[in-house]
Amino acid sequence: MEIVKYEMRDLREIYDALHVSEILYLAVNDEKYPIIFSMLFGCEMVDDTIVLYFYDDKKNDKTEIISKHPDVSIRTEVVYEYYEYPETAMSCSYESVTGTGTCVLCNEEFHHAMDLILTHYGFEGSLVNDDLAEKKNIFKITLNHVTGKRHVKTPQF
Repeated sequence: MEIVKYEMRDLREIYDALHVSEILYLAVNDEKYPIIFSMLFGCEMVDDTIVLYFYDDKKNDKTEIISKHPDVSIRTEVVYEYYEYPETAMSCSYESVTGTGTCVLCNEEFHHAMDLILTHYGFEGSLVNDDLAEKKNIFKITLNHVTGKRHVKTPQF
């Protein structure tokens, strides 16, 4: 078995890795400690920039925390397979994406963002009840730096 590890630097390759990731982890600074949120997300490429969207209930403190501290970090990952090295250890094949950017409230993009989020999870074309817009906030993260890692097991030749 051969293990291939490398850093993904190509934006298209990183974007493709985001598309198979299921959960977005968002780190936001608070007064003393960073706070890490996990959420569903959608993404798109605008020119040469990756933009992420997520939603959350209007009745919580995320909006206030993000408005005070809009500089955020993100991480996603997907594990494809766990495997053993004979008689030594175990590992896994995975891809991960890590980045930094600016997060803003963007409720005016509600339908666009929800379409991207629903499409990300396989519900493309699903209708969103307009009443949901009254209960949810939409956030937009524009990434200014992003990198990825890939670790895959390949057959030995």
